[in-house]
Amino acid sequence: MLSSDLLSCGIDRWYPDLRRLTIRSVLVPLPSDFAAYLVADGVVLPGGDDEAGASPAGEEADDESADGSATLALPASFEAVRRAIDDGIERLGGAVFVKLNWSAPRDAAWVLGGSLKCTSSEDVLLLLQSSDRAAHDLTEARRMCEDAAAAGEGGAGVDAAGEPHGFVLALRKWCELQPSREFRCFRGAGGRLLAACQRDRFSHFPELGARRSHDLGLLEAFGRELPSAPARVVWDAYVDRNDKVHLVDLAPFHESTDPLLFEWEELVALDDAAASPPQLRLVAEGHIAPSASIYNGWPQELQQLGQQDLESLIQTAQKAAKSADS
Repeated sequence: MLSSDLLSCGIDRWYPDLRRLTIRSVLVPLPSDFAAYLVADGVVLPGGDDEAGASPAGEEADDESADGSATLALPASFEAVRRAIDDGIERLGGAVFVKLNWSAPRDAAWVLGGSLKCTSSEDVLLLLQSSDRAAHDLTEARRMCEDAAAAGEGGAGVDAAGEPHGFVLALRKWCELQPSREFRCFRGAGGRLLAACQRDRFSHFPELGARRSHDLGLLEAFGRELPSAPARVVWDAYVDRNDKVHLVDLAPFHESTDPLLFEWEELVALDDAAASPPQLRLVAEGHIAPSASIYNGWPQELQQLGQQDLESLIQTAQKAAKSADS
């Protein structure tokens, strides 16, 4: 994957041209000092419980706070960005879903009680500062690109044409989307739809089987409205109750993008093979699995435990509980 492939899938690049096909959004540019603040250790929100650990905007932080812990200076751009976020939320009806150039902080939903619905700048900043996915966008995303990795680049920089690019925060109008109507589609080098699958890979939706051919036809027709660059791309779509298709997001045709119900080897083979009708893959009855989101928010030590170690820990906890009751 080249930097141009990744950058063209950033919402700052595709939203202006495709806004009529997608969810209404407000894009907030993130200055470099604000991006650095988001990936700094600790969560600091002025006006919250952690305010004592923060220095005023634009001032240098002391090496240590009174309790011996490191302090974090708020960036000079903090108030301007926070005002832009609150203004954007108000323009979009009071509630938003957020993402950075490429990724949404889905892994941090636990900090808002399991929801990604944000109604204030405090909600937005708490999600972003708690998310590994957001941190990856800000520090590692471009390292996946062959040309950027060779040049030692990671975050913002310049694109292949020498144009500067940076980070943006996308505020997207909150919509109550039905998981059964979300799909992920894979487009090959010839611009043809190779395959599609339901977006929620952890659930079986019985009604989708009867609609398979119909939904696939809707997705094929919609795919022809998307721009030709990049030639190979992954796009997420939502089909509403009136059979109107809405673009949700774009992602690189690359192994860094989750193939969901496919394997990347399958998709590459389909792209290399002669043209064949696309398929819409669904979760079969009896093949559902627990959502990966149940692990988000666990202490890192627990996530790293093997199955036997985890079972041993559970048994120890159960024994301790019985002893406490006796």
